[in-house]
Amino acid sequence: AMVKVSIIIPIYNAEAYLAGAIEHVLNQTFSNWELILIDDGSIDGSSCICDFYGNKEDRIKVIHKSNSGVSDTRNQGLSLVSGKYLIFLDADDYWTDDTFLENFVGIAEDNNLDIIRGEYKAVDKNGSDLFFKGIDMKKKMSENTIINSSSFLDNVIQREFFLPLCLIKYDIIKDIRFNTRRVFLEDVEFFLKILLKPLKCYYTSVCFYAYRKHDLSASNKYNSKRLSDAFDISRLYLSLSKTNDIDALLAKSFKQRSWDYYWMTLRTIAVEEPLFTNRRDLCVELGLNALRRDVSNVIPEVRSPHIWIHFLPPLWTINYFRLRYLLRMFYKSFKSYGV
Repeated sequence: AMVKVSIIIPIYNAEAYLAGAIEHVLNQTFSNWELILIDDGSIDGSSCICDFYGNKEDRIKVIHKSNSGVSDTRNQGLSLVSGKYLIFLDADDYWTDDTFLENFVGIAEDNNLDIIRGEYKAVDKNGSDLFFKGIDMKKKMSENTIINSSSFLDNVIQREFFLPLCLIKYDIIKDIRFNTRRVFLEDVEFFLKILLKPLKCYYTSVCFYAYRKHDLSASNKYNSKRLSDAFDISRLYLSLSKTNDIDALLAKSFKQRSWDYYWMTLRTIAVEEPLFTNRRDLCVELGLNALRRDVSNVIPEVRSPHIWIHFLPPLWTINYFRLRYLLRMFYKSFKSYGV
C-alpha cells in the first residue's frame, strides 16, 4: 500500500493567502495525502475558502471551530491524522517545490526515518523573496546522513524551532500535544518532547518552504508575556534535562540552552529599554531570583563567556548589560563625530 501523508493547516483570518497555500499542496507530485484544514473561528472569508476546497477535493477534511488559538487548533488536527507521516503548514505560507513531498517520503521510507527537515526562504506579503539564510558549517556536515536527536538539535535546529520544515513519522508524536497555555515559542516545547525520544533524524538543504514575514507577524513584537515565555523556555530546558533515561549528550545540550536563554533574555531586557523601565518589578514578577538559583546548578557543565554573571542577582546582571550597551552606543556616536 502507498504511504500516506497528513498535512495540518491551522487557519485564522488568512483569506488573502489560504488558497495559495492549498494550491501548492494540490500541485505536489506526491498524491497520497490528506489535508486537514482547521478553521479556528475565522471572521474573514477563510471558512468559505476551506469549504470551497473541501467540497471540491476528497482528500481535504475541513473542521470549523470556535477560536482557541494555534496550539489547541494544531492539537485538534493531530487527533484526526490517519497518515504514516505528518507535516504542518501555516496558512499564510506556501511550499515552493512541487516534488519535495515525494522526495522526503522516499528518503524517509528508504532510511526508516522518524523526522526529516528541509530549508525555507523568507518572502514578503506579496511573495517576493526577502532572504535565504544560507547553510552554515554545522548543517553542511550533518546533511544527507542519519543523525541522532542531540546532533539534530545542536547542528540542524540550532535555534530555529520551525516545525513546518519537518516531515515527522506520526508514531513518534501520537502521544505528544502542544501546550495551549503558551503564546510564544510554542513549537519549542513540542519539538523538545519529540527529541527526548531516540530518533533517526535527517537533514537536507533542499529549500521547499516560503515563510511569509509580515510587519505585524508574531515574531516581531516584544512584551512582558514574551519575556516570561522566554524565561519559561529556560526552565523547560532545565526540567527536561532531568528526564529519566535522557541521552547524556542531549541532557548536556538542554542544560547549555537553559543557561543561554537565561542570560540572553536578561540582556534583551537591558537593551530593549525604555520598554522595561521597571526592571526591579520585572525581576520579581518573572521570578528571576529563583530561576537564577536553579540555572546556577548547571554551571559546572556549560560554556559561556558570561559564566560569572550567575553570581549576580538578575537585576545587577541587567544593569551590567545596560551599561555595556550604553557605552557601546556612546562610543559609536563618538566615532561618528570623528572625534
